[in-house]
Amino acid sequence: MTTPEPQSSSPQSPEPVSKDRVYRSPAGLAGGVLLLALALWLGIDAVVAGEGRTPWVALAALLFLVPSSPPTPCGPRSSPTTTGCGCAIPSG
Repeated sequence: MTTPEPQSSSPQSPEPVSKDRVYRSPAGLAGGVLLLALALWLGIDAVVAGEGRTPWVALAALLFLVPSSPPTPCGPRSSPTTTGCGCAIPSG
């Protein structure tokens, strides 16, 4: 026979609900913009001035490297099994 869990006399207060925040440093943003500008500069130059397969390879590389939407922060609020970015949450 199992014994019931003891009831606590004080009600537990719910956790404060606050908005998830993502902090990105200005230097990190500037570095990302500069890397993206460099990739675009070299990729567009290869598409315009390239010969043979080079323009197609440059286009493929640009499609792979240039983000199509802003990144989403990982967080446990999306669903019980995945986060907002699709990362799996370990169960247990």
